[in-house]
Amino acid sequence: MRDIDRTKGQLINELVAMRQRISELETTLGERDTVEEALQESIREFGLYFETITDVIYSIDPEFRIISVSPSVERILGYKPEELVGRRFQDSNVLAPECLEKAASDTLRVLAGENISSTEYEFIAKDGTRKFGEVSGAPIIAPDGKITGLVSIARDITERKRAEEALEESEENFRALAENSLDAITVFTEEGVPVYANKRAAEITGYSIAERTSKTFLEFVHHTEAKKLMARYRRRLEGKPVPSQYETVIVRKDGRSVPIELAATRTVWRGKPAVLVMYRGIAERKLTEEALKNSEEKLRLMFESVTDGITVTDLEGKIVQVNEAALRMPGYGSKEELIGHSAFEFIAEKDHARATENLKRTLEEERVRNIEYTLLTKDGKEYDGELSAAVIRDASGAPAGFIAITRDITERKQTEKELIRL
Repeated sequence: MRDIDRTKGQLINELVAMRQRISELETTLGERDTVEEALQESIREFGLYFETITDVIYSIDPEFRIISVSPSVERILGYKPEELVGRRFQDSNVLAPECLEKAASDTLRVLAGENISSTEYEFIAKDGTRKFGEVSGAPIIAPDGKITGLVSIARDITERKRAEEALEESEENFRALAENSLDAITVFTEEGVPVYANKRAAEITGYSIAERTSKTFLEFVHHTEAKKLMARYRRRLEGKPVPSQYETVIVRKDGRSVPIELAATRTVWRGKPAVLVMYRGIAERKLTEEALKNSEEKLRLMFESVTDGITVTDLEGKIVQVNEAALRMPGYGSKEELIGHSAFEFIAEKDHARATENLKRTLEEERVRNIEYTLLTKDGKEYDGELSAAVIRDASGAPAGFIAITRDITERKQTEKELIRL
């Protein structure tokens, strides 16, 4: 048995060749039995294709009537061949109404002697569902040269069309999302050439989309970053571990260096490996971070340089941070000796009840000022202290702890006692 999995073009050529072979035998062989034997052999050979092919083979006469149709039509459209044979294809309800005009035009072209290698129609199955078919056709030519009809092969491409439509919809959604993104989005090929860049990418780099898609990504990055980024790019394409998000520096068209934060992932573009990069300029954020860092440094210097003790606690009074002065007053040598301990451990027991009440009062009133306590040194000796405290709140505004400023007032108290005595 011959291989039945032929292309549509090959099948049409063979069908036409069989027809011509029969005609040649009829004209060149005089013996009827020989002609009939050759005819029957050709019919059997054609019947084998006709019965087993997965595509639909059909023929049409010059009046557009369906002469024959292969049994495969039932599998694809749900019609038995006998339901279609003898009907004009315009009246068979097999073709979608919007395809009738094109089908009639194509049929007339084939009946005029033209071969059609591939055209697409939308068909309607018996149950009303729509199917897409790719159709090829060739004229049937009698021995006298007259065209007596046409033979066509239709292939079901519904799944392919659905996949193409899904892909087109997906690409359309991607473009809509990308073009309205606040981040720059660029897709690079294996060679590092941009094949897509959104409007935001043009704004950040200063290059138009056309200019940007004519350069490799190395032409955009700062020369100090090129080697590192190329290594990461190759590793990403190879599927090896690479940081998915990091900071780098690009060079704008006007020559200015711009810090960016980017996220990259391996993807596929037009069937080939590619890398999708999303990035945003972080110049303002870097300035803010630098200003915050400077501010924090100034605050730290002030925190450590004041002569009063500063203590930060949580809501239960557990110490989380102290400055150097808060160590010197009670005679401790390191912050670790205080951090994690309750602030009540450094207040004389006789003042604990009052300190608890003042803690509640601070929460209610936000701050308290100039409250005097008897405090304890590291070796347990008492000294006089004056404390002011305020509530610390988190980003949501909820109380998170307390900050207290403590001053050693031992000398002042002694002076006051002396003045009273005098």
